[in-house]
Amino acid sequence: MWNKKVILLSLVIASAGLLFPTALSGQTLEYTQTDPTFEAGARVAAGIEKSVIPKTLTFSLDEQLRVNGNFSHFQRSYTTLGADYRLLPWLKTGLSYSLIVNNSSSNGWGLRHRGAFSLTETARSGRLKIAFREKIQATYRADSMNVYQSPRTTWVLKTRVKASYDLRGSRFTPYASAEVRFLLNGANPAYFVYDSYTGRMSNTSPVYNDVYFNRLRINLGSTYKTPRRNTLDFYIVGDLCYDLDIDFNSKGKQKKSSLYNSGYAPYMYLSDSYFVGAGFAYTFKL
Repeated sequence: MWNKKVILLSLVIASAGLLFPTALSGQTLEYTQTDPTFEAGARVAAGIEKSVIPKTLTFSLDEQLRVNGNFSHFQRSYTTLGADYRLLPWLKTGLSYSLIVNNSSSNGWGLRHRGAFSLTETARSGRLKIAFREKIQATYRADSMNVYQSPRTTWVLKTRVKASYDLRGSRFTPYASAEVRFLLNGANPAYFVYDSYTGRMSNTSPVYNDVYFNRLRINLGSTYKTPRRNTLDFYIVGDLCYDLDIDFNSKGKQKKSSLYNSGYAPYMYLSDSYFVGAGFAYTFKL
């Protein structure tokens, strides 16, 4: 049976994750709308998992490779060390560190370090399981970058709901999940400065406190338990990304227009991007 306290706590946390950033966000300044982009790709992962305290404390190590650009471009790799601790039968916390090797089509190769903390609440009814997860995540860019456009450390909040069903007499467990992501420290256009003499905008003293919805992710898939309790995961992932891109030069000044001899190029871009990918993961339990 459903635990009413679990459901109530899950709804409160999920609602806070959805509504709090939305209440803080919202800009009235004008943006230049770019054409939406569509692409496909793939994700492959392998990992090991060790239960130190049965049903309480678990450590994991996994490696994931991602390909995008319609399967033509190696995007990045994730090497992740994680730990999960079950506080209550229906409540679990998690900590993780990821070393990310990023391959940008415009900036080349670079390193990023990511730390994350998560809280997951689970409710069950028969063979149906509903899990609500809140994750706060910080990503530090160790490579060269323009700090007048984005912060070196990016903070995001992710809210996910996942439903899975344990099929009777089967090793397959199909699932579906939806996750929304909020950027917590984007460049705030309200602090940009306009120079009436040059007609140029600048961001020489950037303030990173803008909060807005950044991505919706949908996953459809199924896990498969092997006779040795290892896990195979097959899934389809779809992303709808919403980005507010800030474009200043390395001195925090609005760039010259490439189309005209005089005047300046737009400095705020609103872009939508869509991604669909196939994923496969294998987890070996020690």
